[in-house]
Amino acid sequence: PQAWRERYAPEAAHASEGECTKLERAFAMFQARQRQFAALLEAHGIPVTFVYCDANTDSHAELA
Repeated sequence: PQAWRERYAPEAAHASEGECTKLERAFAMFQARQRQFAALLEAHGIPVTFVYCDANTDSHAELA
């Protein structure tokens, strides 16, 4: 979630409680959509692996 927040709402570091709630709701919707895509791909025999990385992490290295 931290990397997602840094990418899509960098100003949220100083956000109010209401803005944080809005950001959490948006992230939950993002995760739901991500699960939908995963279900579709898996239904067609394409395996899906979720790897959560911080913004400072090399995502390609995490998948290796």
